[in-house]
Amino acid sequence: MYDRGALTVPLGHYAEFIAGRLRQAQDVLVEVQFKDSVLGLLALQATLARQSASSRSSRIV
Repeated sequence: MYDRGALTVPLGHYAEFIAGRLRQAQDVLVEVQFKDSVLGLLALQATLARQSASSRSSRIV
């Protein structure tokens, strides 16, 4: 996995980092439409997760 001192970072770490940054900036990015399909997908996943969490918390009585 390591070659000549090169550091390898799994793709999942990048995805988690970017998703976390999208969550941190969600109030600013609400109306943004991404031209990059991967960023758009991550933003959509964050939106759906937020909506799902919101709907679960509103059902708890």
